[in-house]
Amino acid sequence: MMSPLETLPNEVLIIIFSHLSWLQMLTSLWSLNNRINNLVCSIVSMNDSKRESGLIMKDLGLSCNECYSRLLPLLDHPSLLPFCSSIRHMCFDGRNSMDCDRICEWMFFQKNGKKILRFPNLKSLTLTRCYLSESLIQSLSVLVQDQLDELTLTCDIDMFNDIDYEIPRLQSKYGKLKKMFKYFLRKLFSSRSRLTYLRLDIGRCQDVYFIDQCIKLFSPSSQNPVLNKFQPYSTTLCRLYIHIRYTYILEHIIKHVPSLEQLLIKFNRTLDIEPPSISFIEKSSKSNESWFNK
Repeated sequence: MMSPLETLPNEVLIIIFSHLSWLQMLTSLWSLNNRINNLVCSIVSMNDSKRESGLIMKDLGLSCNECYSRLLPLLDHPSLLPFCSSIRHMCFDGRNSMDCDRICEWMFFQKNGKKILRFPNLKSLTLTRCYLSESLIQSLSVLVQDQLDELTLTCDIDMFNDIDYEIPRLQSKYGKLKKMFKYFLRKLFSSRSRLTYLRLDIGRCQDVYFIDQCIKLFSPSSQNPVLNKFQPYSTTLCRLYIHIRYTYILEHIIKHVPSLEQLLIKFNRTLDIEPPSISFIEKSSKSNESWFNK
């Protein structure tokens, strides 16, 4: 016998279900019947960050440990394969104490010693105020090269966690993380990234020297074609939204995005305040050359 809910057309059910979180749909509606399953997949497959569609790991009413222990095994059940295949957008909010290594375990699982992406159609990822770890940087590097079209990355004031790196045994780990992140930034603006949309917020980082070192990776002296295995510019990135501390940083980045169509910039300082270090960018001169050749 058909229930009153099932007499409603799909269009009405989609509107109703859209007011539920993915967790509520999964625990309350999944496996009722194939029609409901298909509607749930249709809703979570929407890649719309404004509507917070997809897998949003915040405001679930569960602690980080509860999310990890209760929900992750649920997603690994074979019956959830259509659900996982429908996910196109994921959002992790570090302000809810989401452990950076567990973020990787949400996105990947191990099979025969290899890391396999749990969501094969994932195209958009948002990381907000998440601490960076070695495993997370490695995972992001793989995703921007092979999987993602859109990435939103908001770094916290202390993006490498608040561990006391003055302790000698942790200094080498801290240095390795910094080096990995520097080259990850370079990869974002190279031919090894398939991103078409990037929202990057590094304006809160207090380590000005570290940011300077990151930007120097884009300088002409570092672009050795013999050493580089990839082109030092991105031909796919067309929308860039960036929050940085000083204006001179933009000068280093902009020439690596020749296909740029939309640009939104936020600075921590006004345009007429000099950066604390000497910029090594020469003053630009008027030219009739194209943007890419300048």
